[in-house]
Amino acid sequence: MKLANIKIEGKSTFGVLKGDIVIDAHALQAPVIENTLAWINADEATKSSFQTAVENANVEQLLAENKAFNMIDDRIEFLPAVHEPKKIICVGHNFRTHILEMKREIPKYAMIFAKYHNVLAGHKEIIPIPEVSKEFDYEAELTVVIGKQAKAVSLENALDYVAGYTVANDLSVRDYQRRTIQFLQGKSFDKSGPIGPFMVTRDELNDVDKEHMVLRLNGQIMQETPLADMVFSVSDLVSQISEYMTLEPGDVILTGTPGGVGAARTPPVWIQHGDTIEVEITNVGVLRNSFRLPSKSQEQYPNIEEMKASLQADKQAFTDLLSNIGEQNLHTRPYTDSWTVAEAVAHITDAIDFFQHESIKALANPAEKVGRHKTNERRLARIAEHGADSAEQLSAQISSSIDSCLSFLEGLTDEDLAKKVQHKLPKFGEMELGSFLNHFVVGHSKAHLRQCLNLQNRFA
Repeated sequence: MKLANIKIEGKSTFGVLKGDIVIDAHALQAPVIENTLAWINADEATKSSFQTAVENANVEQLLAENKAFNMIDDRIEFLPAVHEPKKIICVGHNFRTHILEMKREIPKYAMIFAKYHNVLAGHKEIIPIPEVSKEFDYEAELTVVIGKQAKAVSLENALDYVAGYTVANDLSVRDYQRRTIQFLQGKSFDKSGPIGPFMVTRDELNDVDKEHMVLRLNGQIMQETPLADMVFSVSDLVSQISEYMTLEPGDVILTGTPGGVGAARTPPVWIQHGDTIEVEITNVGVLRNSFRLPSKSQEQYPNIEEMKASLQADKQAFTDLLSNIGEQNLHTRPYTDSWTVAEAVAHITDAIDFFQHESIKALANPAEKVGRHKTNERRLARIAEHGADSAEQLSAQISSSIDSCLSFLEGLTDEDLAKKVQHKLPKFGEMELGSFLNHFVVGHSKAHLRQCLNLQNRFA
C-alpha cells in the first residue's frame, strides 16, 4: 500500500492511494488509523483489516462524497510521509558516482549524520531558500522507514525491521556544511528535508535495489542512478546502524545521494528562487517542491509597464511552447499528481480572466471582497472543459486572455495600483491592487509558464 499523512481542507487525517486516487482512510469501514506511525505500530490483524477495507472501497462513491480526491486536487495538503520520526539518520558517501565526483575513497563503514524535526516538509510544500547563503543544493535520496525496534540485527534479517520506503531531498547549504568537519550546520536549515508523498509498504518492493532514482531541476535531469549503486545496501545500513543505536518504529534512514549534485558541477548549480525540484523513485513516488526566497515575497509590486512587459513575454513564451510541444505531449501526464500542459494552460487562462474581472470589481466597489473561496472547483471545471483542447485552441485562448489583461492594465494609473482591496481569504486580507494583480495575474502566469516549460523539458 501507499500511505500518507495528509490534511483535507485543513483537517489532518490518514490517506491511502488506490490507483491514482487518494482516499481519506477515516471514511473506510476499517479500524481508525491516525497516521503512518500509528499504522507502523498497529498489529497484523488491524493492518490486514485495513488493507481489506481499501481493496473493497468504492472509489467512485467516495469521490462523490468528497472522501476521496484526485491527486491534483488542491484540497489535499501532503504532510511529511513519516509522522514525527524520533530519529532522522542520514548516510553520506553511499553512492559510487557521488563518491567519485567528490574525490573521496569508498568508505569501509557507513558515514552517518543526523537531521532534526525542524527540517521536515511535505510534498508540494514551498521550501524557503536560506537568505544567508547562495549555495543551496539538492540531494535525491531513498528513505527507509523502520517498522519495529531493531538492536544488533543480523544482515540476513535486517529487512524484517523495515516498514517501508519513501522519497526525500536532503537539501544542503554547502558553505555552512564546509564550516567544520561535521556536516550538521549545512544540513539543519528549516524545511531542508522534504519527505514524501507516500510511504510505500515493504511488501510492494521485494527488491528495492531494482528501482531507479532521478532528480529533475525545472524538468532537467540532474541526478540519475539505479539504487543498486549504493555502497551499503538497505540491509547493510539497518544492520550496521543497529549495532550502536537502537532503531525505533518510525525512525527514518536517508540512504545517500548519487552523483550530479550542484556543488560538483562546473560551474556549480545552486537552487534559485522559483525553481521546482522533483525526486522520483520508481514504484515509490515523486516528491516535488518549489523554492522561494522569503525576501522576494516582501518586494514592492512592479509598475504597470513592468507588469505589461512580463505578460507580453509570457504570451510569446506560451505561443512558442504550444507551437512546438506536439499534441501527444500536450496531453501527457508524467505522473499521477502532475497536470498536463493543456490543463495548466487552460487553468491560467481562466485565472487571468477571473482576477482581471475581480480587479475591475474592486475598483468599482472597494468595500466588496474579491478573490475566490473555492479555487479548486473552478479549476477542475475549467480543466474538464478545456483540458482536451488542441494546442491551436489553447494558444488562441491564452493570447486572448493576456491581450484583454494588457488592455485593462493600460487604463490603470499608479493611484489605482495603490488602492486597497479586501481578499475573501483571511490569509491574504487587505492588500494593494498592485500586489493583488502582481500575485494573482502576473506571478500566477509566470508560475504556470514555468510549470509548462518544466513539463516540456521532461519530454525533450
